[in-house]
Parts: sequence; C-alpha cells; structure tokens
Amino acid sequence: MTIIADYAPAWETKGSHSYRPECSARSTSRLLKACPAPIRSLAICLLALAALALFSCSFAAADEDGVDLSRVTDHLSLVQSLSFLEDRDGRLSASEALNRSGWVEASPRTMSQGFTSSAFWLRSAFYNGSDQPVTRWLSIGAVRLEDVRYFRFAPGEETPSETLLAGNRIPLDSRPVRAAPSVFPIKLAPGERIIVALRVQSRSSVGIDASMWRPASFREAEAVDVLIEMLLIGSMGTMALFSLALGLARRDRVFLALAGGAMAEIAYDMAFQGFLYRFILTGGGDMVLRAPGVLGPIAHVLLCTMTAMFIGIDRLAVWWRTLCILSAVLLAGALAAAFGDYRAVVSNLTALQIAYEAIWIVAVLDSWRRGFGNARLVMLASGPAAVRFFLYLGHILGVFPASWSFGPEIAWNNLSIMLLLALTAIGRLREMQRAREQAQQELAAFQKEERERLQRAVDERTRELQTALVAADAANRAKSDFLAVMSHEIRTPMNGMLGAIHLLKSMPLQGKVRTAVDVAERTGAAMLATIGDILDFAKISDAKLETSYVPFDLRALLADVQAIMSLRAEQKNVSLTVTVDPALPATVMGDADRLRQVLLNLVGNAVKFTETGEIRLSAAPDTARADWIRLDVADTGIGIPQDRLDRLFEPFVQADSSIARRFGGTGLGLAICLRLTEAMGGSITADSKLGRGSRFRVRLPLPAADAGEIEIQSPPRQDDAIRKSLSILVVDDDENNRFVLSGLLDVMGHRVEQAMDGVQALALLAERPVDVVLADLEMPGLNGMELVRHVRAQRGEVATVPIVAVTANVAAGVVERCIEAGMDGYLSKPIMPEDLQRTIDAVCAGRPLVQPAPQAQKVDFLASLQQELGAETVDRLVGQALAAVESGAAEIKASAQRGDREAVCFAAHRLAGSAGLAGLTALGAAAAKLENRLTQSSTVEIDAEMQATLTMAERAAEDLRSTYSGLADNR
Repeated sequence: MTIIADYAPAWETKGSHSYRPECSARSTSRLLKACPAPIRSLAICLLALAALALFSCSFAAADEDGVDLSRVTDHLSLVQSLSFLEDRDGRLSASEALNRSGWVEASPRTMSQGFTSSAFWLRSAFYNGSDQPVTRWLSIGAVRLEDVRYFRFAPGEETPSETLLAGNRIPLDSRPVRAAPSVFPIKLAPGERIIVALRVQSRSSVGIDASMWRPASFREAEAVDVLIEMLLIGSMGTMALFSLALGLARRDRVFLALAGGAMAEIAYDMAFQGFLYRFILTGGGDMVLRAPGVLGPIAHVLLCTMTAMFIGIDRLAVWWRTLCILSAVLLAGALAAAFGDYRAVVSNLTALQIAYEAIWIVAVLDSWRRGFGNARLVMLASGPAAVRFFLYLGHILGVFPASWSFGPEIAWNNLSIMLLLALTAIGRLREMQRAREQAQQELAAFQKEERERLQRAVDERTRELQTALVAADAANRAKSDFLAVMSHEIRTPMNGMLGAIHLLKSMPLQGKVRTAVDVAERTGAAMLATIGDILDFAKISDAKLETSYVPFDLRALLADVQAIMSLRAEQKNVSLTVTVDPALPATVMGDADRLRQVLLNLVGNAVKFTETGEIRLSAAPDTARADWIRLDVADTGIGIPQDRLDRLFEPFVQADSSIARRFGGTGLGLAICLRLTEAMGGSITADSKLGRGSRFRVRLPLPAADAGEIEIQSPPRQDDAIRKSLSILVVDDDENNRFVLSGLLDVMGHRVEQAMDGVQALALLAERPVDVVLADLEMPGLNGMELVRHVRAQRGEVATVPIVAVTANVAAGVVERCIEAGMDGYLSKPIMPEDLQRTIDAVCAGRPLVQPAPQAQKVDFLASLQQELGAETVDRLVGQALAAVESGAAEIKASAQRGDREAVCFAAHRLAGSAGLAGLTALGAAAAKLENRLTQSSTVEIDAEMQATLTMAERAAEDLRSTYSGLADNR
C-alpha cells in the first residue's frame, strides 16, 4: 500500500483499535453507573476537566488522522500537523515526493532552513467532519519565498487533482488569493478528505510558516497588520521628514543621517513585510526578491552611522575608522546583492551584519565608559532592537526558528526602531539647544567684553580729546595773542614806512629815485593788504566775528566801493560800472562795514584778474525771498575752470598754482567773503567760464529802513582842544576800575563822582544830576542792567541821563541786552582813552549805540595810560592790578575747594573787571567765560574753564611783574 493509501481514516479500517468518540462515551456511562456515589461524583469532575482539555486542544492541533477543517473557526497553526521532506536536488515531482521515504514530523526548527538551494516538501491530510461544505485558506509564509507550489490529492490517487502556483516570482493577480504571503483556498464537501503536498524553494532565506485560516479571519488579520504597519511607517515617515527639514535648515549631519536611516528603514520594512509586493511591485519577479537584501544593509549602515555621530564615536578614531570600513563593505555588498548571486551574497552579508552590529555595540559601550552622555541613551533605547536584530539574523541564517524573529512580533521591531529614532531626535534637539544657549552665553560674554573694551577705548579717547581740546584752546589763545602782537608789531612799522614814502613822494624826485619810491609804495601797500587778509581770516576763524544791524544808505555804500576801486580799474584800462535797481529801498538794515569789505574783496579780485573789458557791480531785489537783495560782481577776466569752482571758497586755494605766481595773493579773500556773508545770514555763489569771465553773486537779508535812522557820524576832531567839562558818575564795585576811569576822565577835564554799586549810584543821582553815567554791568546787589531800569523809571531829567556800559564781558549778545535794558553806549575793557572820549561825545550828542572797536593789545593800553596819566599813576595801576589778579585767582581756588559756586562766580567777575582795565584781554575773556558758565546753570561742569582762568592768571601775574619792572626802567 502506498503512502497516500495510509492516510485513510483509522476507523474505516477493519480490525482497527483506533479511538472512536461515541464508543468512549457509552463505555464511560456504564462504568459510572456501577460506581458508588462519592466515587461517581469525583469521577464526573475528573472527566469534565479531561473533556474540557480535549475540547480546547481540538482547536490547537489536529487529530492523528488529519485536520478537520470544519473545526478551524478562526486560525490554526499547522506545524504539528505537517510532515517534512528535504529534496536536495529539487527534482522530485509531487507523486515522487509523497512516495519517497525520509519524511519526518515538522517542527519550528525544521521549518527554518536559512539560505539553501534545496527544495522542501510539506504534506498533511485534511477532511470535513461536518455535514456542510467548508472553505478554508492555507497560508504559507514568509512573504519573501520565491517559489511555492500547492498539490491536492484525493485518497488513493497518484496524480494531483489540483495544482496551484504562488511565491513572489508570480504576479500578484495570477495567484489564487491576492495577498502578500502565498495563500491557497481549500474547499471540501461534507465528509470529503484530501491530501495536500506543498513544495517550497527560494534564493532567499527559507523560513516556512503554515497556517489554516477562515477566509474572513485572514482578511481581518491582514487588515490589522496593514493598519499597524501603516501607522508605524507613517510615524517613521513623519519623523524622517521632520529630521530632513531640521537637517537642511540647520545643516546638521546627525538629523540628515537620521532622516536617511528612517527612510531606508521604511523601504526595507515594506520590502521585508511584503507591502512593496502587495501594493507597488505587484508584477513580482527578481526586483521583489532582491529588495530586502539590498535595502537591509543600507538601512543598517545609515542607522548605525547616525547613532555613532549622535554619540560622538566619530571623535574616537579607531572605532570610527572600523565602522566606516565595515559600512563601505556592507554598502558594496548591497550593490552586489542587487546584481550578483543573490543567495551567496546575502548569506555572507547577513553574517557580516552580525559582526557589524556587535562592533557597533562594543563601540557604544566604550563611549559610555568614556563618559559620552548620549551613549547611555542610545544603548538603552537600542537594546531591544539589537536583541531583536540578532534573533532576526539568526532566523535568516536558519539558526533560530521563525517564531523567534518574525510574524506578528515584527511590530515590536518597528516600535523599538521608532523608540531609538525618537530618543535620538529628542536628544539631538536638546544637544543643539544646549549648544545654542552656550553660544548665546559666549556671545553675550563677548559682547559685554567688547562693550567694556569699547567703553574703555571711548573713555581713553575722550580723555585724549579733552586734553587735545585744552591744548588746542591754549594754542588758539596763543595764536590770538600772537596775531594781536603781530598786528601791532607789523602794522606800526609798515605805517611808519608808508608814511615816510608819502613824504618822499611829496618831494621833487626824478628818474630812478621816483621809480624806486613808487615800487616801495606799491610793495608796502601789497604787504599791508596781505597782512590784513591773514588777520581778518584769523579773527573770523576764532569765531570772534560779530555783525551789527543798523540802517545805512545802500547806494552810498556802492558809490564808496566804486570810488575806492575806480583808480585801480582805470590804471588797467578796465571800466567799473555800478547799477542799482530803482526798486531797491534807499535805506536798508544790516552791517555796512562787513558788506563793504565783501564787495571790496570781490571787486578787487575782479580788477586783479581782468586785463581788458569791464567790471559790473549791480544790486537788485532777490525775487525768491522778500527783503533780500542780490548783489552781482561780473567781469570779463581770465575766468575759472569748472573743476575748481567747488573749492574756490576754501582758505588758501586759488584756481591754479600759476595764479599765485602771476597775480600774487594769499587765497584768503574769497574765504573771508564767504564767512562774512554767512555771518550776515546770506550766501555767496560763483559762476565762471574759462577765458570769458566770472560772476559772483551775494544774497543778503537787507530789509528796508527809515532814512531818518541813519547815524551821521562825523569824524572826531583831533584838533579840538576845548571840550565841555562834564559831570560823570563812575559806578563800579572794583576800586581799581574806578581809579583808572576816574584818572582818565580827570585828565580829559571832566568832573568825576564815584559809586561802589547800583544802590549808591541811585542815591547820588537823587541828590544831584550828572551828564553821563559809566556803569559796570556785573555788580553785587543792583547790577548795571537793573540800575538802568531803575533810572529810566524815574521822573524828571534823571530818567534821560546817558548811561554807558563798562564791562569785560565780550560774549555774543551783550550789546543787544544793553540796548534792551536802555543803555546808550558800550565800552569794552581795556578802555583806551580815545575810545572813552569818543563814546562820551557820541552819547552826549544823542547818537545811537554802535559796535565797540576791536580791543587793543595791553602794551598799547599801558603806553597810552602812561602818556595820559603819567608813569607814577600807571605804576600804581599795575601794582593794584597785580594784587587784584593774585587775590582773585586765590579766591576762585579757595571758593572752588569749598564748593561755593556763587563765590566762584563773584570772584571771576571781579577778576574779569580788573584784568580788563589792566589791559589783560586774554585773562579777562577767560574769567568772563567762567562767569558766564556759572550763570547759565548751577550744575554745569566748570573744571576746564576754571583751570584755564587760573593758568591765565599765573601768566598775567608774570606779565604784570615784567611790565611793572619795564615801566620803572623807562622812568
């Protein structure tokens, strides 16, 4: 009898003693009736337990005669119901295999063969023990199996009644059931019995899992598996995209490797689980077979490389070099698996992956030992995945049974990988956050250090600038003193020389002598003009320029300019014409002297640079703005290149170097014109064409004025020896000042009254009238400004008495404040005798207040006093001035040390007055500046001004001592 015949049911064979359920039940019933009641009760319980055990086992295993498909209500594993045969050559047919000896009972171990070229046969008997037809599905895994064949035999038949093909080499639509594993439908009629033979052969690792399913249960289980897998793949894909975005945004290689590893793991998992074949590569074939072997090593390398970089193993040269070499070998093996002998390559790759994973674990443990913080995290997170990975590779190699490594448990593998990826991402984010915070702290510390360094540099630079400013101020004062001295020392001999030349010209000279005298006169006049330009520019640069605002006759001023310059123009045969627009007012408000200086400079330049032709000076209203006048000076001279026009008004600049050699000059004339024009609130522009001439245009605010307001100043008569004797009240809190003024007035023949302050002055004025009052502006109690207001508020003649301000304060705006207070005149210390007499004459004649003349040098002042008052009086004055300077400086220093700012201010005022009357101009200006600073604010810093004043006081004291000695010698 053949093996197929041996599968007939035992109870159908004559003489068989096989177990029959119905006979067993009847025999048991007879035995129980014959037993006593207690024993019968115990026996019933034991039989019930045994029946329950047998009932439960019927769903877990088949009986010895085959598998009753009617009893498979959900799912049944067939491992214990199968016989197993290995066909080493793979040439047996189904009938030959069933009749071949060597069949053994199947077990988990025999079902896991690894990489082999053998074919494997499985057989089992199935029957329908119910009275209804049944349909069940026989599934053969794993999904990677390449060739799976199904043969159905009827009992006693040698030829299969049905043959079905499956495996991933077959297109999905050509398989009996559309599913990832190989599934074969089995339909049995009531009581029908069959024998099934299965042939399995594959170039991939052979691991067989045979199960019987109810079709609905199979689809439900398949749907659950797909759902779980898609959730895991979706989560892993989301993490991959997130890591990719972070890696690209922050250029972080760990996140880029994590994204690559996650995506490679997704692709490998889909290929290994059959979803690649189930949903994408449904045509089956070689690509479906090779995909797991190619993608597996790639995913393994990327994940291990990612975790190594995250831990910092790349800082350990030995481990990192070893992992890189093995990674390169694995990637090369993956490439060989795609195109070479798949079975040989992948079997070797699998063994290599075991070594690679082991080395990686040792490297992680060594990093942990070395104190790498992330090593512990990775080791704990990857521990389950590593164990699962070794079991999986053991199954692939046929060492472990399939139940140890795949099936539903594959979800745990994906979950462990997800855990590793998630913890790595979180750890890397925390690491980057710490690095960012550390970088921010370092940046903040660096910025703080830089701010402190810059602050130190700024402080040091500020100190240097302050020192330089003090030095520059001292240099500027020295320059001013030098210019004042040079003005006197050069102009005086020049005036004497020119006067001598005029005397020579008045004599009858002829020939070369006359020519030499003419040359000397022209040369001296040119040198005097040059000196005047330099001194004027220096005064303007020192910001000492103040302009007046008085009515004057514009047409008369233009006529004066024409008269002055016409002789020079006639000498060069150049016509000079003046044109005035009839629309212009006859009288305007402005600074006539400054305007005359500007026009003389411009017309003088025009005459200098014009050889033939004409020069036109014109005045017209400025149509752009009301109350503005436009003054043009146009010539037909040599012209100016266009590229030189923008620098024309800079100091010491001329059109080109040949101009200075040909025409001479300092290059300061136009610079002076610009600054004077700007000081008057106007502007000046130039337009020129080379070889055709130039035009300079001055625009000034000159509003119309009443012709009756023009001051008619007649020159003082130097030969007027008889002047009216006046009664003059001198009001000053400084005894030295009163002494000097009284001496000068007494020499002039005036009667002098003295008052120490404004209160005493009001008392004297109430007793007897005077002709003129000379009052200091700054006095304790009632100062000069307040005295004027009180006098003007009186009734009678005393309210109209002329009052002249006498002060050392030369700050801008002092004259305006004097006018507003009701002053009639203004004298600035030091007071020259001629200035004093001229001012008294002016205020007595009722002429308006005019700007004071420039201050003279102290040597001229003392010399004038010596001529007016005598050497004895000047000696006394110098001695008093010396004492006042020394006491004033000492008082300023002592008051500053006490912190008494009011006392410092008062001492500075007294020092300024004493210095002014002694001719100490620089000291008077410094003390007045200190006083002004103190009166501006009670909190302003005065250290620089006070130090400058004290330094000036020391110099002035030395000068007075030498002056005093010099005066004594001259007696």
